[in-house]
Amino acid sequence: MFLDLHAHSKKKNVFAYGCHDMSDPFSTREFPYLLSKLSENDFLFSYCRFTRLTGRDTSQKGCKEGTARVFLYDVLRIPNVFTIENSYCSAKNSVYHYDKASYDLIGGDILRAISLYFSPTFRSS
Repeated sequence: MFLDLHAHSKKKNVFAYGCHDMSDPFSTREFPYLLSKLSENDFLFSYCRFTRLTGRDTSQKGCKEGTARVFLYDVLRIPNVFTIENSYCSAKNSVYHYDKASYDLIGGDILRAISLYFSPTFRSS
């Protein structure tokens, strides 16, 4: 797994960007979906985007060929390569700005999701 943590100035809340695997689209969405279910601190799966504009599409608006996410996905060929974006400001519909404690809580959500995702019992049921 590779997580590139960023702050976002326009969208509120916390969300992920991932690559789209045409042969197995679920594989690149599984971890962010799990994180959204475990998160009590503003991670929204509905804000996540899974696209991949590369190669001949590099002239298109939104091409992410030069990002760590796309580069590592191409090199490693693993589904779990994400950019996690967190608002500089706050959650949607909140009047309170994020502070250090807010970021600590979100980090805890991410760590819990990683722990569960890689748990030997996660997929056995």
